[in-house]
Amino acid sequence: GKNCQQNGKKNSFLHNFLNLGCKITKKIVTLQTLLIILSCRFMKKSFEPSWIDKNFEISSLLQDVPIGQLFVLTDTNSAKYCLPLFAEFIGEIPYNLLVVKAGEEHKNIETVNGIYEYLIKNRFDRQDVLVALGGGVVGDMTGYAAATYLRGIDFIQVPTTLLSQTDSSIGGKTGIDFMQYKNMVGAFYMPKMVYMNLAVLESLSKEQLVSGFGEILKHGLIKDIAYFEWLKAHYDEIWMLNYDVLEEMIYVSCNIKREVVERDAKEKGER
Repeated sequence: GKNCQQNGKKNSFLHNFLNLGCKITKKIVTLQTLLIILSCRFMKKSFEPSWIDKNFEISSLLQDVPIGQLFVLTDTNSAKYCLPLFAEFIGEIPYNLLVVKAGEEHKNIETVNGIYEYLIKNRFDRQDVLVALGGGVVGDMTGYAAATYLRGIDFIQVPTTLLSQTDSSIGGKTGIDFMQYKNMVGAFYMPKMVYMNLAVLESLSKEQLVSGFGEILKHGLIKDIAYFEWLKAHYDEIWMLNYDVLEEMIYVSCNIKREVVERDAKEKGER
């Protein structure tokens, strides 16, 4: 683990998280979760922060969120491609960092034990916030650690793959693999916020994009045939990573997932 405490007065993390310098273009609120999709690159633009209250009054939605230490969990892939963006984005806000090995084979109790040990040694408590910076594996492990450490502390999802943005980060399913059994141990535990920035998609390989797009096509085929036709009509723009088209695509897919989760939060039928 690495401690990234920086000089200066400690700021309210979530307040600064929402003062990103990017205009919020879509939002979904579901089951204590705030989903924000931004269509700008967070290193290249800056705006006045007055839009926060003027547009959506987001700060009022987060008044009950306790603020303390910030713990960022990421893996070796996201540390290379996405952590520099995240670090630039949060500026001088202090944070603690733990980088774990990437891959499904590391989504196990041994890795989570390392997370627990780090949290204990750094005296994290229920006033503190965990951040999952990565794909589905990182999100699942961080969420499970948050659900079980001290019987539950707050966490935020920052999904960095198309698949995690449109599927695993939405709905509060967390967990780890046990021996050869996938996702056998886990909990339903909602993040306080899911933050998505489309800039991270530029770091993905074609295979990773195809994996996410397969889930998106499933959303259209199963739940919204008009959306499926829209996807076909915008196929070229999607693969060109047109931000306006990506934003709409991810928003619609997340909304489809939201509706399913609200009807079947604990996966007893439709989900």
